[in-house]
Amino acid sequence: MSINRNIINRCYLSLTTWFYHPDIDMKSWEILSRGSATLIIPPSLPNVSSSSSSTSSSSSSISSSSTPSWQLLASYHVTHPHEFPQYYSYDQYPWLNILSSHNLRYTLELRSAKSGHILFQIPLPSGNNNHHHHNLKTNHTFPNPDTLSSSSSSSTLIGHPGGRDISCMNLSSHFKELLLNQFQNYNTLITTKDQYTLLPLQLSPTNITETASVLFHGHFLRTVNIPSTGNIRSPSSSTDNIENDTLLLSNSDPFLYLSKKEDQVSYLEPLSIPGRILVRSTQQIFARTNEILEMGMCGGPVTLDTLGKIENNNNTNLCYGIIEGIVPVQEKDTEINPNTTSSSSESTSSSKLQNIKKLLSGCTVFIEADVLQEFCKDVYNEGLQYTNYLKKKKLE
Repeated sequence: MSINRNIINRCYLSLTTWFYHPDIDMKSWEILSRGSATLIIPPSLPNVSSSSSSTSSSSSSISSSSTPSWQLLASYHVTHPHEFPQYYSYDQYPWLNILSSHNLRYTLELRSAKSGHILFQIPLPSGNNNHHHHNLKTNHTFPNPDTLSSSSSSSTLIGHPGGRDISCMNLSSHFKELLLNQFQNYNTLITTKDQYTLLPLQLSPTNITETASVLFHGHFLRTVNIPSTGNIRSPSSSTDNIENDTLLLSNSDPFLYLSKKEDQVSYLEPLSIPGRILVRSTQQIFARTNEILEMGMCGGPVTLDTLGKIENNNNTNLCYGIIEGIVPVQEKDTEINPNTTSSSSESTSSSKLQNIKKLLSGCTVFIEADVLQEFCKDVYNEGLQYTNYLKKKKLE
């Protein structure tokens, strides 16, 4: 008897940053941060001419495996937490300042739409070779990330040169096929109704209009209590129980946890929340969402609510932005001490500032398409230049 599949398009995945440092008391790679990541098709660019007109099967092989096929966008504070010490307590993370990109590795996860459980996980290509002998702490077998890319240049998460909280990585055609195969393998094995389709987005050629209905995609950091019995059922390897409505927690599965404190665990759950544009400034754009976004959403895509639909033959699979952060919620208006004397202009400025804070309280800030277009083109060009360098060296 055939099963009527529920097709779930996924244009974003969760991203985990792992760290290891020999001077820190640790025996294996551990989780440093988590967030959301968006897969995009690189912006259309003119062909970059090769340094030689002659070609060969070997050079073609290099080109096809090294030329960026997709790009990955994520929040820079998630991929490089050590560069944001203000986000962390020094008492809890006194070793953060000794970390560098050299000490980091990354994994992508497809998470269940119902439970947040990891359906599969795949390591990102890594150009860091010094620590590959320290295995990721896992109850699964993963290939060495260093074997997934033929160039360290195309496997580097690059931060925005202008200081925006965004990082980008070129993904080779080899990694693209590997990721697609993971989706296919999972859909082949599952016995439930949900089937997942990877939907990389194209960057919109224009910024979003202020009247558009918007969706914010990403992951919500959810914290749950561990049952008092301490017996937390682990999912079966047959995946029969993966997609039920009961959250499956396993003490032996470190990939489930963002943090674990005594009788609680935290994990990421996929989420899409509607919203609308509130106001633009010269530097940022603010949106009001139906629910205030939580930790874990940063790095996720901003789309129209028509995502995945066909409307007048128009492409609706467009990315209009990447979530950068959430404005802190103002619990209450700041009280003014009547005994404090101030000039009329100071009082007016203070009042305006309070009104602005109140207006933007809980708003979502995201990086718009025009900024992403320029940034992704620069990163893509760097990948093409490295591909041509490899071709030239092979032909010499």
